[in-house]
Amino acid sequence: QVRNLETFREILGVLSPDLQHHRILARPQLPAYVYLFRRSREFQTYAGLKGLEGLFAQHPDGTYISVDLGSDEGTQVIYHEYLHQFLATNFPGVPLWLNEGMATFFQTMTLDDLDVRLGKPPHAFLDILFQRGVMRLDRLMAVDHQSRDYQEGPDRGWFYASAWFLVDYLMTGEEPLRVKLGNYLDLVRSGRHPKDAFMESFQTLPTTLDEILADHLRKLAMRKTIATWIIQFKTLGPTLDLRYRQLPWAEAQGRLGLLATGPKKLRDLAIKHCETALLLDPASGPANLGMGLLALEANRFSEASASLEAACRAEPDNGEVHRLAALALLEANAANLDAPTLGTVRGHLLRCLQLGFSTPGTVKLLMDVARTYDPPAPGDIAALQAASRLLPGAFDLKWNLVDLHLRSGRRDLAEPLLEELAAQTVQPVLAASARARLLSWNQEDVERLRNRSRDAFNRKDYTLALADLEGAIALCQDPNLLKDLQEELARMKVLVDLRRQPAPRKK
Repeated sequence: QVRNLETFREILGVLSPDLQHHRILARPQLPAYVYLFRRSREFQTYAGLKGLEGLFAQHPDGTYISVDLGSDEGTQVIYHEYLHQFLATNFPGVPLWLNEGMATFFQTMTLDDLDVRLGKPPHAFLDILFQRGVMRLDRLMAVDHQSRDYQEGPDRGWFYASAWFLVDYLMTGEEPLRVKLGNYLDLVRSGRHPKDAFMESFQTLPTTLDEILADHLRKLAMRKTIATWIIQFKTLGPTLDLRYRQLPWAEAQGRLGLLATGPKKLRDLAIKHCETALLLDPASGPANLGMGLLALEANRFSEASASLEAACRAEPDNGEVHRLAALALLEANAANLDAPTLGTVRGHLLRCLQLGFSTPGTVKLLMDVARTYDPPAPGDIAALQAASRLLPGAFDLKWNLVDLHLRSGRRDLAEPLLEELAAQTVQPVLAASARARLLSWNQEDVERLRNRSRDAFNRKDYTLALADLEGAIALCQDPNLLKDLQEELARMKVLVDLRRQPAPRKK
């Protein structure tokens, strides 16, 4: 199973250039822990729900995948859930229909020596589609994690089948479709709203694609065959030097505790494992992390802070653990945020960004902390500037950076950011605010030059007076004000000419 998962990761790394312009390696930022249960009864102890063949959980220290080896579809669960991790790492922000559609497309991958087959329909999906047709794209694309169509509603299976069918059509169709899908992924990853990205990439309305998919399904029902990929590799499969070691009992208990921290009904089991691990090793990273997560969920922030600080000491290079430690410390001291506490929080958040963990949540926390300092600390601004480059679609971050630059007296750094915000079209309200701010600055600069011109004229420094007023005219963007300035310049030139003329001699 471990070798199959590594091979799957290698295949994703090869295929990813077909889905985008720039190669994205299928390398997760954190390790994956795979739990293989020989007996279904043992697996169900940690699954929390009946009827599952596998379970995928994302924890701060990595991905946890547990598989029931007694099930025929356990391998498909691994591929499906690993694909979710691949997308989360390489294409954050993909909508749910694409996330689930890609996962179900890849879950049926089969390996036969050096041949890889992709595109086999998941069990019963075609039966659902032949009975009900494809879900309308406006409804499909509106489904999120809170939607009844995604939860346990009667149309959940229809949603999954429709998402798979759309992705299958895009993946196994002609090459231009895959290019468009790659463009779509790039735009979403850069922060573009999925609906805008769809229109820009596919250049068609969802209703038009509805008709195309319906026709595709009708043809499929007639011939009962479906296109698949068969990819032949000259070499396949990483050269793994698999070594096995028996985990120390404290680490094993801590890892099992983290595995059980997801489902609420397994909370007592998670606490039991973590407490056992901490009795054996009080510095256990997994056990302290597990207890911190459980305390955070229960809003026991002081307990969470202590546990997560210990987890940070055990795993100093884990950005997500540092972020959670900062969050818990802020919540635990919300009534009395003194300078030492803010300094510790700030240290955790800066460490996050140093490690490349520039999630919107991390950036927002650091932004809130940076605002408490007057003037803002240069290190905070530098870290947030780096985060802004990594998150090009985070326009709220750029707006807040404008504020921090201004509080630091650096309008020269704030103005280019405002011009960038004014030019973007994703958030029209923010763009309008940026344009209004720039216009306000422009008028302030114009009035400053105008007043300086008048002062110079009164001092009889006519050269400077005319130059400043001409500079104000060149800078002005308000048509009404521009007209006033031009008329004032004309009057000033007349007066200057009169004053410069020599006085008549007395006879």
